[in-house]
Amino acid sequence: MRFVTAAARDDGSVIVETALGVALILSMALPFASLVSYATYAARDLAATQVAVRDAAKARAAAGGGAITFSCGPSPSAADAACVTPMSRGTYVAAAKDTAVALPFGLTLHTNERAVARVE
Repeated sequence: MRFVTAAARDDGSVIVETALGVALILSMALPFASLVSYATYAARDLAATQVAVRDAAKARAAAGGGAITFSCGPSPSAADAACVTPMSRGTYVAAAKDTAVALPFGLTLHTNERAVARVE
């Protein structure tokens, strides 16, 4: 005859409760980790657009190509026309870069970073 103590019966429930607790914590932590990933992409895109727009304003020419697009205009908010080379002094040049970041649960966020500089 075999006797099962109360402690032996509780071992199985402790393992199940621990597994459920870990699953719950991971299900909450995963979206936050994905947001950190999104913030990393956004910071990287913002830095790239700032460097590109600064270089374009200094050179008075928008270096096309790559994932960064350039536009020009008479004011920072109206910098949406095509850039001509060489850019005239006082023109505002804008650089934009958009990266799609896939998140869990089928969500996608876009960084859509933009930087503007004045041609001196």
